[in-house]
Amino acid sequence: SLMSRYNVQGFPTILVFGADKDSPYPYEGERAASAIERFAIEQLETIVQPVEVNELTSP
Repeated sequence: SLMSRYNVQGFPTILVFGADKDSPYPYEGERAASAIERFAIEQLETIVQPVEVNELTSP
């Protein structure tokens, strides 16, 4: 099952799946919405690469 595969022992469990889908990174911080939001933004900044735009044209 997915729970045993990713060592989920309770809920809520928050895991970040980056490039290595077999080794997610667990969230172990506060359960406050602001802390989870901060964590999510930090993960996005490290996982998602910005798109480089060379030229914008209008229709």
